[in-house]
Amino acid sequence: MASRILGMGDILTFVEKAQDQVDEKQAKELERKLRKNEFTLEDFRDQLLRLKKMGSMEEILGMIPASAGR
Repeated sequence: MASRILGMGDILTFVEKAQDQVDEKQAKELERKLRKNEFTLEDFRDQLLRLKKMGSMEEILGMIPASAGR
């Protein structure tokens, strides 16, 4: 709680939410696509859907240091 007040965010919760949404196999495939310039609009959509499942943008930004409380 004190770290949130000091503007440090809640990185642990952010990481836990991200881990819940990411499959290691899918992450490696996505990395391969990015490196080979094969990232598609459908891949982007899938990433946005995963982000949406993590919560509202306000909640997500509140977990990131330096943006907490803004």
